[in-house]
Amino acid sequence: RDTLMSFFAGSSGGRKEVRRNLIRIRTKTNNFRWMDAQVQIERDENGEFVGASGTLSDINDRKLAQEELLETTTLQKAILNSSNYSIIAVNADGIIESFNRAAQELLGYSAAEVGQRETLLAFHDAHEIEVRARDLTEELGRPIRSPFEVLTCKARNGAIDEREWTYLRRDGSRVPMRLSVSELRGMEGELKGFLFVGYDLTDSQRAESLKNEFVSVVSHELRTPLTSIRGALGLLAGGVAGQLSDGAQQMVDIARKNSDRLVLLINDILDIEKIESGKMRFETKPLVVRDLLASAVEQNSAYGETLNVSLQLEGAQALDGLQIEGDEDRLQQVLSNLISNACKFTPADGTVHIRASVLDKIIRIKVIDEGPGVPPEFVPRLFEKFAQADSTSTRKQGGTGLGLAIAKAIVEKHGGTIHYWAPQNENEGACFAIDLPLLQSAIEVPQLAPGKRVLICEDEAESAQLLELIVKNSGYECDFAYTLGQARTMLKEGDYAGMTLDLMFPDGDGLDFLAEIRADPATHDFPVIVVSLNSRAGELRGDAFDVLDWLRKPIDAGRLLAALNNFHLKESPKVLHVEDDEDIRHIMAAILGTSAQITPASTLAEARAQLAHAHTGGHHFDLAILDIGLPDGSGLDLVPLLSNAEPPIPIIMFSASEASTEEARMVTASLVKSRTTNDVLRQTIQRLLNDRDI
Repeated sequence: RDTLMSFFAGSSGGRKEVRRNLIRIRTKTNNFRWMDAQVQIERDENGEFVGASGTLSDINDRKLAQEELLETTTLQKAILNSSNYSIIAVNADGIIESFNRAAQELLGYSAAEVGQRETLLAFHDAHEIEVRARDLTEELGRPIRSPFEVLTCKARNGAIDEREWTYLRRDGSRVPMRLSVSELRGMEGELKGFLFVGYDLTDSQRAESLKNEFVSVVSHELRTPLTSIRGALGLLAGGVAGQLSDGAQQMVDIARKNSDRLVLLINDILDIEKIESGKMRFETKPLVVRDLLASAVEQNSAYGETLNVSLQLEGAQALDGLQIEGDEDRLQQVLSNLISNACKFTPADGTVHIRASVLDKIIRIKVIDEGPGVPPEFVPRLFEKFAQADSTSTRKQGGTGLGLAIAKAIVEKHGGTIHYWAPQNENEGACFAIDLPLLQSAIEVPQLAPGKRVLICEDEAESAQLLELIVKNSGYECDFAYTLGQARTMLKEGDYAGMTLDLMFPDGDGLDFLAEIRADPATHDFPVIVVSLNSRAGELRGDAFDVLDWLRKPIDAGRLLAALNNFHLKESPKVLHVEDDEDIRHIMAAILGTSAQITPASTLAEARAQLAHAHTGGHHFDLAILDIGLPDGSGLDLVPLLSNAEPPIPIIMFSASEASTEEARMVTASLVKSRTTNDVLRQTIQRLLNDRDI
């Protein structure tokens, strides 16, 4: 009653007065309801209350809805202001209507300063907007001119547009942002505006920078000593320091095996980092499928032999003329991973099958082992990082759990897919299949440059095949002559680096043919290695023939390789080795042995001095091997000096880190220390020396 009477109390000075207020009244059920009270009050001439009349409107539902809306709005504001994300809402014209606390702290403006006045464009880099406008114009096929349209055109179509932008703070500093843009629509579907949710990338970019720095340190500080350790162990195992006792040989083999595992782990970790950061480079070119698979089998056969497992390439005859577009090194990495895994899980005396088949425009490559297969419960995790079905078994077999994840990423970068199939019958185990798109253009196999081929003159096919394996290991390709008549024709028409010559042919005597070669001025100095069942034949005829070596069958592969190293060489080639790590220099000298004269240099200054000394002395380096990280600069600083020499000096970049695309174009060959075995390094050096002009 008192509340009601106070409503009528007071006077505005007139005899009639209309008042309006919101009041709550109690109902018969003892509940309260909100009412809108509108009352006309009448007073006498003395201002005393005479009476009143009016209406009460029940607004309880509306009042409750308003309170609920207020609670919701308050909650939304609390959520927005507690978020670590910058959240900015704009209307359809780009005017800011909501600016949460994180946005205020990030950009240095208060909500009151920007509300209903500023547009989001005030916080954007104009140059970034221009660049993005050009990209969108090309992508969408229509001109995108308005800066606001640049930010919102994709969101207008219902998509969430997420990309990196740069925000400009009030003090002029720049903030890298991951910005997500989505549209806001009303109940009827009409466009109300846009929501910009941004995440500050400063900390993540700083962490990424630290990670990259760490990877760089790991790359150099671990790869370089590991290269020395693995190289030294390989030389010891090969007998360079003399015959080892059985116990010492066992210890060296254990150390060598575990150094290889450590190198593999480091390489896999670095590859995963590159894949995740999008920095793994791919140098693609047309690849002959048959050659790719044959090379993979050849490269992994030695590993299979250590486990007493053979490799069998099937279906190669159906691959003639087929090509794919790809990075050969990366695809070999995938195939080597699958083949080595298959070898590990195949029992001794078993076979790993590499099968190829054509499915429409796809080449399918299967690697099948004879092991137990993958446990069904593990198959969904097969291509995840560090995934191992049985850690005990995996440690026994060796492996990092990264190989399949890397293989999957590489295959997908080539537009392909990789699958696992469970064993199909009792004679087969796990099957991994790679599908890659075929090139549709006709195959064009490039011809080797003149001087890269060796003529093998041998009437026995098996001996010729054995010679081919050894000759190819020295960096040459081969042609075959099975009679002296063929040899005369091929030697006259072809351009060969040298030849191997048997002495017994069905159509003549090899020594008579050698006499013809020496009597002809065009071939008087042509390099020849005699390979025969009877090495006494040369002695019986005297030393009238200038040959690189006389070899008796069965063939001594090491001696033949040493002789092949002297093709094209009137004297040992001169190699400039620029490397600041003393252990690597010793390993390089041991690998090359007497096949080359190595001049070491540990700094750029020493290398320049050696080049100047050679020039003034009338000498010339035949090859330069460069490390990148040197105490006084980058080994690549020597490239102009080496390239401008007369004739230009071939360059091998031999570094702990992979060459970038630009760096790879500057050199003749690039090798990563931890990925390069002694044999690969030796073959690469020999190939470049064989290519030089004498």
